[in-house]
Amino acid sequence: MRRKTATQGQCPLSQWVRGSYLRKNDDRMSLTAAPQLLSEIAALAIRAHDRAEFRSGTLGLLQGAIPFDVAFVQSGASTAGPEPVTWGLPPLAERLLARRADTVWSELAGIRAAALGLGGVVEASGLVSADSELGRLLRTERPVRHLGLAALEEGRTALVVGRASEPFARRDLELIRLCLPVIGLGDRRASEVQEALGARLTPREQEIFDYVSRGYNNREIAGALGTSHFTVRNQLCRLFRKVGVSGRSELVGLAAMATRRARTA
Repeated sequence: MRRKTATQGQCPLSQWVRGSYLRKNDDRMSLTAAPQLLSEIAALAIRAHDRAEFRSGTLGLLQGAIPFDVAFVQSGASTAGPEPVTWGLPPLAERLLARRADTVWSELAGIRAAALGLGGVVEASGLVSADSELGRLLRTERPVRHLGLAALEEGRTALVVGRASEPFARRDLELIRLCLPVIGLGDRRASEVQEALGARLTPREQEIFDYVSRGYNNREIAGALGTSHFTVRNQLCRLFRKVGVSGRSELVGLAAMATRRARTA
């Protein structure tokens, strides 16, 4: 005699309740990644040289938690920021986005408004016309059929993620929503530091700048970087000239000003 499985023996209502419970439990399990992800984004904001590097790194961190095929971050013309920062877009699509950035930004207006009305994130798969610039660039190679959009800075910046096949689950969009405050603060801090310094730093200059900002002396910086304090001294002198300050105290003052402005922005 054939034995019924547990599912076969349940009434439709029982199956629905069980399925609903499993989906909610799965949502809770997926969101356990949030604290670690938030911590990693905050750490990135501290070490990023500028806004473009912060945005690129943030997309990489998000992709590790919420797998997607393509993504980009774009700000409107009224917002001081870099060109659109992309992840996974084919070269042709990247060129199209850079060339038609203003048009794509206009096409995203309604979706940004919808996201703001839903806590900052919206599932946008049905909100992009196939005849639009965005629709065309998402079809340059493997068609991207599923989209999610997050609105930052009251809609002045958009973070768009896309998948070719699997739709975004509610838990995916919720995890992005939880990250929005930290992403917004980090984005502003990266921008403020670059603006305050008035120059783009090399990776080593950024490391030295960070250690000086935390109160390290030359010997302590040398120990942390595995080099001599004479090398650190020479690198600091070049850094002073590059950002237009006369010494360590002025450099620390710039760092403090940038951090204060980012926190109050």
